[in-house]
Amino acid sequence: MRGKTLFAFILLVVISHSCRPQRDVAGYDQYRLYKKLIYIDNILQDLIPLKVNEFYYSLLKDKDLSKKYQEYDTIRREHNIYVFTKKAKDGYLNVNKGLMTFIASNDSNEVEVKSIRYIIDDEAIIKEENIAKLLALEKRKIKNVIYDFSNETDLLSVKIITR
Repeated sequence: MRGKTLFAFILLVVISHSCRPQRDVAGYDQYRLYKKLIYIDNILQDLIPLKVNEFYYSLLKDKDLSKKYQEYDTIRREHNIYVFTKKAKDGYLNVNKGLMTFIASNDSNEVEVKSIRYIIDDEAIIKEENIAKLLALEKRKIKNVIYDFSNETDLLSVKIITR
């Protein structure tokens, strides 16, 4: 009986030791300290305009998402999570990718974007119908995209020309 108790005790110790999370794996803790950034349709979640968030992103369910993936940027020490929605077409995704590239390239110039405003053919995107038009943009129909940053207001205007 004593042998079975000793065996059970040793088995319990071995199991509890082997079931610990990856704490002992080299470098595990460093990934938990990375800054987590969430990109939705190629735009940083914190930069999504209020109206677009209110009329579209806040209403999404899990079934409305088409792809999700993540990556660890060990140089910048960032944990990037990418989420794409089904309604976002290639033009909208391309505009947002260019927008994030514009912000990254001007990062050294002390550019700190507080808000973003989309403008399609001189019409500001603030209504629900316009947001559907923004999401449905196709890359082949976009003639030009101009990113214009105002230092006074910290507003980045994204002017999309389709005509």
